[in-house]
Amino acid sequence: MLVAAGAFTDVCGLLPVDLKLRVFGRTVVLAHIDNGLLAELGGMPALIDAEPGAYIRPPICYPDGRHYLKIGIGSCGRCRI
Repeated sequence: MLVAAGAFTDVCGLLPVDLKLRVFGRTVVLAHIDNGLLAELGGMPALIDAEPGAYIRPPICYPDGRHYLKIGIGSCGRCRI
């Protein structure tokens, strides 16, 4: 049997063992990229700064059909903010 409950697996007592899951806060901004800028940013790499846990992902097409840069920062357990 497979139970996929995501972040609530440990909270709901679905499993007989403690998974020792940890939750970390993260602030995320989606910046809309219009078609004119999309060609310029389309080949950019992901940029990551591990010390503060910050990152910028290249433009991604979301289900609404628009492209966004995903910009995030937060604690990953090893990182400090």
